Parts: sequence; C-alpha cells; structure tokens
Amino acid sequence: MSTAVDRAASAVRQALYARAFDPRTRVADRAAIRAVTNVAIGVGAATAALVLQADSRWLFQAAIVANAVSFLGVVALLPGIAIREPAGGSAAGISAAEVPDQSASLAAPGSPEARPPAKIRVARSYQAVSALNAVMTLQFAFFDIGLPLWLLQDTRAPRFMVSGMLILNTVLVVLFQVRVARGVTGIAAATRATWLGALTLAGACVVTACAKGLSPVAAVAVLLLAGVLLSAGEVLTQAGSWTLRYDLADDRAVGAYQGVFNAGTAAGQMAGPLVVTQTAIRHGLAGWTELGAAFALAGFAMVPVARRADAARS
Repeated sequence: MSTAVDRAASAVRQALYARAFDPRTRVADRAAIRAVTNVAIGVGAATAALVLQADSRWLFQAAIVANAVSFLGVVALLPGIAIREPAGGSAAGISAAEVPDQSASLAAPGSPEARPPAKIRVARSYQAVSALNAVMTLQFAFFDIGLPLWLLQDTRAPRFMVSGMLILNTVLVVLFQVRVARGVTGIAAATRATWLGALTLAGACVVTACAKGLSPVAAVAVLLLAGVLLSAGEVLTQAGSWTLRYDLADDRAVGAYQGVFNAGTAAGQMAGPLVVTQTAIRHGLAGWTELGAAFALAGFAMVPVARRADAARS
C-alpha cells in the first residue's frame, strides 16, 4: 500500500514541479530540491544512528511517529504554491480548443457537439525516452544494493565503508547537483549530460569490480574512487533526465507525461535489485562489465531518441 501511494505521489510531485517552477529555471530549482533532500537524508541517517545506538523501544516508536507527522508540515505548505498556467492552454491539462462546450450535454446523442474531448496520448518517442531513463535508474540499485553487497562479500574493505560511501555520495550531490544542473539547458545539453553520465556510471562499475582481491587499504581507495564516479554519474544523469522529462512533455498534458516518465522510473527501481544481483554480484567482473555496458548503451541511445522526441513535439 505504501509503495503504491509513494509512486502515485512521485508522479504528482513531478507534475507540480512542472507547473510551479519557471521553465527557464525549472531544472536548477529541481536540483536545489535534490540537494536539500540529500542534506535531510544525512540528518535523518545521523538521527537514526543515534536511535539505533540507544536501542530503546520508545525511541523507535517516537522516530516512526515523528516521520509520519513530518508529512503534515508538507501538506500545510501546499496551498501556498502558485501554479503556472500552461502555455497556450488551460490549467486542466488540455488546450482551450479541446474544452467541450457546456451545451454539449444538451446536444443530440451522436452529434459532433456531444462527442467527448479526445483522449490524451503520450508520444511514443517520449515513452522511449522514459524507457531509456529507466535503465539509468538502475544506478540507485547499484549504489543501495550492489555496492554494499560487493563491499561486504567480495572485498577486504572494512564494514564502516558502507556508511562512508553513503556520506561521500550525499556530500558530493549537495555540493555539485545545483551547479551541474544550471548548465544543462536545452535538449542538446541534456543528452550530452546523459551520455557523459552514463559513461561515468560504466566506469564506476569497472572500478568497483577491481576492488576484489586487494588489500584493505587498496580496496578502500578503489571503492572511494568508484563512489566519486558513481556520484558524478548520478549528478549528470539526473540533471539530464529532469530537462528531458520536462522539456519534451506536452505542456497541456503535464500530468499524463510525467506519469509515463515516472512509470519508467518505477520500473527501473523495481527491476534494479534483480538486475544488479544477477549481473554484478553473481558474475563478478563479467557481471559488472555487463551492467556498465547497459548504462553506456542507454546513454548513447538517448541522443537520437531524444532528438526524435523533440522533433515530434515541435
């Protein structure tokens, strides 16, 4: 139940961002939200560590209740958000030409006046962009599942490096996400950031695999390098995906388009644990290479597919 609500909320948030942010600064604003989110993740992780260390039942319960109550603060802020009217259309998500006349309900059945408005159809090229972005989403399973399992099972690095990698990623995203996103404006810049980020993720896969069999000190150094590459790939691909998901969408049907893009993201997150464990964790260097190749191929394929989607939208 919570997963279904979370996925639905994510699609609605993306549509809200598209309506509330100025299109000229939308990606930078989205990056700022991601940076703040990572700061909150760091604070939450530190708080959780203290709660776990205390090992108190009432503290566990208090932490869960506090987390639930925090969502009420978000609800209180929502009415103050100004919603931008779509260019050339109504706020309902369709153009004025598509809004049926109120007298249509009085028209004779079967007459042109009585026909319902045309259904919203998301362009296939946009769906293809969403599918390629779903492949990029595998990076989060790489970081959350593949990297910790590989570190603990196949390297001699100390266990505290699992938390260290999370801290490193959080700091790098906070420092660089907004800066990078400001430079990703337009479809050409977005596709360039995407394939460059995809290559960086592919490099992170290979470097991670090289940590096996090394001394503890060498393994730590190699894994830190992999963490830097992974964070750089995340910053680049996220900036690119935000530009693509907003700029390629029909401004009259933001909800439908963001729902499709979010469905691709959800599919990637759902498949991520299985893909990562069945490639990298199960087959070692060969598996890491396969995962890296998937990132690289998806990144390069994004260039022609996004161009086609841009042409179709125009």
